[in-house]
Amino acid sequence: MFKVSSNKERKLKKLKKNINEVLLLSGDDPTAVDLTSATFLGHSFDDKNVSLKLCEKLRTMRQLKDPPKINFSLNRLNGMKLGSQNIAELVHYVSFHNVEKPLWISLRPSRGILQAVIFRVGCDLEMVESNKKETYIDQFFGSKSFIRMQTEVWNGMEFWTSMLNVPLSKFERLKRIVNHAHILEKHIKSNMKGTLLVTMRQMVDFCYPFPKMNNVSLEILTPIVPTKEKYGTVKVDSPFFAVDCEMCTTEIGESELTRISIVNEYYEVLLDTLVKPRNRIVDYVTKYSGITEKMLENVNVRVEDVQKALSHILPNDAILVGHTLECDFKAMRITHPYCIDISLCLNLSGKDRQRSSLKTLARIFLDKEIQGENGHCSVDDAVITMQLLKYKLSHGVRFGNVSLGWSFDDWARENGLTTSGARINKSKNLSSEARIAEGPQRKRRCLDVKSVVRTCDKCGRPLSVACIVPYCACKKNVVKYCVICCLNSLPPQTSSEEPTLSWSDAFQACAGGSEPISQFLRLNKNKSAFYAIPDGIKDSANNEQEMYVNTNTYNSLDELVKRVSEEIISHNVVMVDIDAERLKMKIDGKSIVAVDNALRKMISYASWNSLIIVVFSSPQESLCYINVKTQNHRTVLTDAV
Repeated sequence: MFKVSSNKERKLKKLKKNINEVLLLSGDDPTAVDLTSATFLGHSFDDKNVSLKLCEKLRTMRQLKDPPKINFSLNRLNGMKLGSQNIAELVHYVSFHNVEKPLWISLRPSRGILQAVIFRVGCDLEMVESNKKETYIDQFFGSKSFIRMQTEVWNGMEFWTSMLNVPLSKFERLKRIVNHAHILEKHIKSNMKGTLLVTMRQMVDFCYPFPKMNNVSLEILTPIVPTKEKYGTVKVDSPFFAVDCEMCTTEIGESELTRISIVNEYYEVLLDTLVKPRNRIVDYVTKYSGITEKMLENVNVRVEDVQKALSHILPNDAILVGHTLECDFKAMRITHPYCIDISLCLNLSGKDRQRSSLKTLARIFLDKEIQGENGHCSVDDAVITMQLLKYKLSHGVRFGNVSLGWSFDDWARENGLTTSGARINKSKNLSSEARIAEGPQRKRRCLDVKSVVRTCDKCGRPLSVACIVPYCACKKNVVKYCVICCLNSLPPQTSSEEPTLSWSDAFQACAGGSEPISQFLRLNKNKSAFYAIPDGIKDSANNEQEMYVNTNTYNSLDELVKRVSEEIISHNVVMVDIDAERLKMKIDGKSIVAVDNALRKMISYASWNSLIIVVFSSPQESLCYINVKTQNHRTVLTDAV
């Protein structure tokens, strides 16, 4: 018996298993092959190339057995037609994977796509319409399988430019942002306020929204905007504003803004308004939001109104304070450079990811109970947040932050608390010390009186919200601004220094939009691309991973088809432009017949499990066809010319 080491034995078992699976997928009998002989062990087993090729073959055979399936979600386009950029992002995703996943289509498994082949046929309206019946295109893609596209697709230069430039993934853009942290740091003075600000790294880690980071063409929600065009430097006298939002779940599965409250350092309520999402609400989550269907019945304030009001109310060096601020920012669809998150400042776990709730922090540090079973009040939460911040400021940077060496256990014992935060001696509490942070505002909750909702003198809109939380102190608040009419008021007094930080421009510079496709090919050395497109769109220099053919040098369609057919199987990405009006056709009659046969032949040379995209584009209308070429298409391809 031929002996092998235990390590080789394990490899041998794996090799046998792979060979057996290949034979089974091929329809052969695995028992007919002797895998135990010394000859097999001596030659095949030690050959790494054989083993690698076998694994590659097995992976391909598995993919062919279970080809990827396409599911369209065109509703995610928010009513917009498909555009060049949408097709480009699909091609980039299946080709490179480390880019953003398209929202409007899913391919499962996406890694089962072996090749992406894109044809763009520039033609007249008659050819666009003729493809819908009794053609190869109709047979291959299925009846009524076309998708109407935007008119901009007719511009071939823009279409292929979008294909040849790959947008960076959000992860890659955020990496660049972190590397440009100095953009923010140079506008922050070295004082306690600056020390407590959320860092650029934390903004990235907790997914804060950033300027120009959203794809507007696919954005279902309102685009994210900065609170100001330009920002001043954070100094000792830069003001705090506590913000809190309530959200409800809408039909698109997002938590959208339904109430926003802003409180200044003196606990004056600057803004408190209900907001109605454009998307239909499917869950009011009243237990947590305090929002009911009836409350929003006659509300016509939108999130864009809130964005404008914030921009007007806030000075250019404002510091926004909140609890898990990233959630509020996402709901308001805003971004702001200067933030303090009280859940990070008062870190009881020592881990940023394990943040204490506002209710817990209020009970431990202020000896107050909030957020009962009747729902949350955003004014109450904003006031509590401001009180916690002032309490923190009065004790120093290290206070309340275990990650900076502060001991919660020691502090809890000194203040009559257990290590879990429960109060041992009710008579000994923090009320006297904590009230220092409260300032002149009402210290205790009001009686459970009916909310007094005052209205704006100019437009008649409510200046506050009829809160449903019993005994909530917000019921007697006097709100300073109307969310709409505040735009006509005088803006707040700002620093005499000229604002210098352009948050949007800074991000545009450090989180650039895209990289040439050649850069992605270089990072994936086993991949290559073939371009048969007009000149003037791409650098014509060929290299090991890219081959370029100028379609303007071809006078007949047959010549172009022959050239593409020779190359198509050898590349992972194939782009072909067909100018049906310029190229000569041999077939008499309608040119659609020649184009249809040309596509049949070229597609027949593509690999199995390739993603085939065909775009017919005319000045009046453009249609897109998308399918995966599987072995089920054998009968359709047998008539290829």
